[in-house]
Amino acid sequence: MIHKRLSLTKLSPISFLMWKGVENIIIPEFHGKTGAQSFEFAVDFGTSNTHIECRKDGGKIEPFTISEDERMIQPMSLNYGKDSDNPVQ
Repeated sequence: MIHKRLSLTKLSPISFLMWKGVENIIIPEFHGKTGAQSFEFAVDFGTSNTHIECRKDGGKIEPFTISEDERMIQPMSLNYGKDSDNPVQ
């Protein structure tokens, strides 16, 4: 018996199912889009540092690096990080 239903699109519903006292989630298998790139990441949470490797489109596995001029966070608002109670920044 499905007791909740959330629809991302008309073609891909996500359903929550209560079965024998256990709540489950049913997520459809989403298919890739033509022309999209695929990325795979591997993360090693070591005791002294974390190491990340990635592979693009099934290619060579390489360390994941970010140069100093690349952004790690993309703001979703023009006022991101501004204190609205304190106009002087």
